[in-house]
Amino acid sequence: MNPREHPTSTLPRRWLSAAAAVTASALILGGAVSAQAHGWVGGSGSDLTARAALSSNTGLGAIRYEPQSLEAEGGFPATGPADGRIASAGISRFGELDEQTRTRWTKNVVSPGPHAFGWTYTAPHPTQEWRYYITKSGWNPDDPLDRDDFELMQVVPHDGSAASTRPVHTIDIPDDRSGYHVILAVWEIADTANAFYNVIDVDISGATGPAPTPTPTPTPTPTFAPGPDTAAPTAPIGVHSMATTAYSVDLMWAPSTDDTAVTGYRIERATGDGPFSEIARVTGTTYQDTSLAAATAYHYRVSATDAAGNTSAPSAVFSVTTRSPAPAAAAWSSTGAYVVGDVVWHNGVRYVCQQSHQGVGDPNWITALSLWRPQA
Repeated sequence: MNPREHPTSTLPRRWLSAAAAVTASALILGGAVSAQAHGWVGGSGSDLTARAALSSNTGLGAIRYEPQSLEAEGGFPATGPADGRIASAGISRFGELDEQTRTRWTKNVVSPGPHAFGWTYTAPHPTQEWRYYITKSGWNPDDPLDRDDFELMQVVPHDGSAASTRPVHTIDIPDDRSGYHVILAVWEIADTANAFYNVIDVDISGATGPAPTPTPTPTPTPTFAPGPDTAAPTAPIGVHSMATTAYSVDLMWAPSTDDTAVTGYRIERATGDGPFSEIARVTGTTYQDTSLAAATAYHYRVSATDAAGNTSAPSAVFSVTTRSPAPAAAAWSSTGAYVVGDVVWHNGVRYVCQQSHQGVGDPNWITALSLWRPQA
């Protein structure tokens, strides 16, 4: 068999069966089936399939039913999922993907050279670019994946239009790699600060053997020239909420830049028509504002600071209204019939129905984001 023709399924059969059942029940109940989440590597025209969607992988947990949902902050490797949680995009309910040993996952058998990386999109967002990384020679396949394991292979730029206008990319797998490696595909969205993360396990055959591992060059400690640093960072952009509940707002924004280094962000909040006041200082580009009032309008702006104490202009104001208090909820039933907006309890978590459906007894449906969303 040609290594590039290694048989892989674009979606696990059980996921397809569940999706078909959901679609059918939604039609029976008169509900429209809307695409949830966004995309994964694999499908028509692709030589390779991502870990989350490869049918021969076992013990995948909830991600088996929604391989398109691996969304996190973009900007990898400077930002993005934490080390050890890259495969799951830092999403705890998909933590099985972060298990890492040399034998844990089925490999796509490939050779060095060009390969087609095709994406299946359920929501083809406006796109900035795709970036493809591969583990370095000498990486340890029995340790959790971290940033230092990867080096950039190739960037595929895009013009901000929908991702579906360019679903297949030709990527060169380097000929100085052999055996087990992991490829990381990062899909950067143009109109939010987020990206989608797919890891792809490969067995590279026919390589010329690994090149000598270069001695890493130490990263110098930043130093400042004589005289004060007077240049302020750029203002943060793209402030938005990743999740808004009755009592919390989960903020995220794109990182600022500076001539030396951005050291943190100052978050201000105003309630209704009131004045802005500082509520937090953080080093990253996310902040969860909690203990808020339900059904209340809030306004946020974010400023960046550098090591010399310079502060950027504030971001554009982001306004959001918290949700109304959730109604009383009954216990979820795997065989129940539900319509959009229904609220249930399951294992101490409140869920709201995303699309009308008739349960068929599958206990995993409560974790499918296409059907149910957890609420704070």
